[in-house]
Amino acid sequence: MRNYTPLEYLKIDISNRFGNDKLPFDDRIAWFDFNEKDLSNLIGLADNPYGYQAGLIAYNEAMQGKPIGYLVEVDAAASGSAIMSVLMGCETGCRNTGVIGDKRMDVYGVHTDEMNKLLDTDIHVERKHAKKALMTCLYGSEAKPKELFGKDTPELDAFYEAAETVLPGAIALRNILCYDAWQSYELSHDWTMFDGFDCHIPVIGKYKSKIEVDELDHLTFNMIYEDNVGTEKGISLAANVVHACDSSILREVVRRCNYDKDKLIQVKEIIENNTDWISYPTKRMDKLYHDYNFISLRGVEFISKESVYNFTEEYAMELLALIDSILEQPSFELVTIHDAYLCHPNYVNTVRYHMINVMAELAEGNIINTILKQITGQDFNLNSHNYKLGDLIRESNYIIS
Repeated sequence: MRNYTPLEYLKIDISNRFGNDKLPFDDRIAWFDFNEKDLSNLIGLADNPYGYQAGLIAYNEAMQGKPIGYLVEVDAAASGSAIMSVLMGCETGCRNTGVIGDKRMDVYGVHTDEMNKLLDTDIHVERKHAKKALMTCLYGSEAKPKELFGKDTPELDAFYEAAETVLPGAIALRNILCYDAWQSYELSHDWTMFDGFDCHIPVIGKYKSKIEVDELDHLTFNMIYEDNVGTEKGISLAANVVHACDSSILREVVRRCNYDKDKLIQVKEIIENNTDWISYPTKRMDKLYHDYNFISLRGVEFISKESVYNFTEEYAMELLALIDSILEQPSFELVTIHDAYLCHPNYVNTVRYHMINVMAELAEGNIINTILKQITGQDFNLNSHNYKLGDLIRESNYIIS
């Protein structure tokens, strides 16, 4: 990961708000430097004129040596397809979403270009249409691609062929979640994430019933209502599982950025001073660690002088290593809006560092297999401990930008 100075992050943020967020970091900085003397005259041309102007004010105050409370925003592009690619250990999908490599990727543009290569030169697909179809397709929709490209058309065939070329792992996971993992006629799908967050997804369907009112001369009308009734098939697991992973990533990054230093030091000392461990996991966080092969900082909430004896040494040592790595970085406030991360420009390097590490640890873990086993009761072996991908992720620059 390449680091930048706080002033450079202010330049990047201003350039983003003007509309240059798809450029590499260095090009965004270069755009700012080239236009520096004329920036105030470009407000009306900015994609986000108010945010752009706020960034300019913060930059000018920082240049005057004044303390600022301005928050720089970095966010994930195509986080759904990126997460699905990481969960499946798919290097092709990770490269096309920018999870690995040193390029600011536009997966929707890559997919559109691939579609147009497959089609006759007289047919040209626009990025905005391919993006709408791909975003919904990854969460199980078959209607939206057909709406945009027609049924049994060369465009629709090219759409799916291009998707499997650009995001093979994500498409494979989408098919598993939509067609294989659904539990017929169960009232809900349930699993627990690696940080102990419980996911309970009731199966809610819309139904129509004919109502007859005796007191109104047997007047009849149709009522549309929702009910928790199991169905034979369903596609909602794709979105639910990916969004659950997305929110877990966010929670973990926030924990690692905005931590209680005294609490971490206290737990560190408790672990270091303990000599008595159990041989197999009985505590929830310990079990989740062994199932997911992912250590969450939330574990510090459950370690005390009285409870530490109830954990395995393996779990405690992994948590201790995580605590040590976290304490090497500063603690600071982090604001999140979905998959957008906002913080003071002094700390953007740290946000990127933690985000990259969390994604690498997901690749090296046993995430999707554990989720699917909890949902279906069956063993899966979709991606097991892809350390090569984890190493590649740690060398990347644009997981969030």
